Amino acid sequence: MYDQQLPQSATILKGPGVIDVGNFKPLSFSTNCDICRYPIQPSSTRYHCYSCTSAVPDTKPGDYDICTTCYPKLVASRRISVENGHNGWRRCLQGHRMVIVGFEDDRGGQRRVIVQDLVGGHSLEIEPILYPSADHTIPELQKWSWGQSNDTFVRLVTTDPSKTAPTSVPGLTIERSFPPDGGIGMSSLAIWSWWPAEGASDELMFPKGAEVRECKDVNGDWFWGCYMGSKGLFPAPYVRVLDEGTGAGN
Repeated sequence: MYDQQLPQSATILKGPGVIDVGNFKPLSFSTNCDICRYPIQPSSTRYHCYSCTSAVPDTKPGDYDICTTCYPKLVASRRISVENGHNGWRRCLQGHRMVIVGFEDDRGGQRRVIVQDLVGGHSLEIEPILYPSADHTIPELQKWSWGQSNDTFVRLVTTDPSKTAPTSVPGLTIERSFPPDGGIGMSSLAIWSWWPAEGASDELMFPKGAEVRECKDVNGDWFWGCYMGSKGLFPAPYVRVLDEGTGAGN
């Protein structure tokens, strides 16, 4: 009965030391790299895209992985440019930013952990930009921006991850560094759950014990932050600040 409910990448973990919790069974994961198609062992980290769909049958969007051997080769072969590679935006072949994930032993099973979060976090602002020029060789561009308070930092980014964006544009100050992994802002721990009222689409829902990241103090009473990819407002007293956050970038 359990096999019908398992993800394609999971098998039920059995053997000494394995602990079942009621109907919950500890799982072991072995995913395939979507470039070389070889298995990625649970002990190895991998680049993970939240948007792309794996070539493995019956998978859903957000189930796409590249092994740590193949990804540098994509940069070396110029299928991904240096600024979009592992030392830059860490983008996939379709241009989405990726995280690096791994698995660690936990209570007799395995738990997936984020080793390196999205460059710029979930609060990164992305908007198209029209670059006035008669030179049609210039790639299609976007403006990616991040910041805190009155400080905003901007980089130009190509929609095609194999291309390189210009480093200077008249009338626009371009930041040379990249934003930090996980974005900027405070990290906080939820002391109580917050459930927005019906129709409050600009508020963020989270359970007690959640880690809310990329938080910004809006007016002393309300914070803005991110949890599980969602963004929104929540009452400041509902969380305890863990970290004041980082600055512009690396």
